[in-house]
Amino acid sequence: MKNALFVFMGGGAGSIARWAFTKVGFGFNFPMATFAANVLSCLLLGFFSSMLLAKTNLNAELKLILLTGFCGGFSTFSTFISETDQILKSGNMLLAFGNIILNIIFCMLALYLGMWLSKHFFNYGII
Repeated sequence: MKNALFVFMGGGAGSIARWAFTKVGFGFNFPMATFAANVLSCLLLGFFSSMLLAKTNLNAELKLILLTGFCGGFSTFSTFISETDQILKSGNMLLAFGNIILNIIFCMLALYLGMWLSKHFFNYGII
């Protein structure tokens, strides 16, 4: 039960941060808020996971709060899929497939960049 509370706390904070991204209003004909939230979440996931895996003395609760909770609540795969579906239904195949490709590529790059930042600037990490 205690672990569920840690996930809940981190997930709540991540969900609020995600909601705040939707209020920014990027002004593009592209689901920029979802894209930005997903990329930033992957960057944080890479950073925190690399740091937490390297520092085994950090407690499991911190991993639940930051990785499972915050990053899980901040990223949004379901919104990404829903927005891509809406773009497809509008007939803009190029934008829909661009959204898919950009999310996958930039999220993977952000994950590795987060790991690299953790290692090279803070001497934590596995990369």
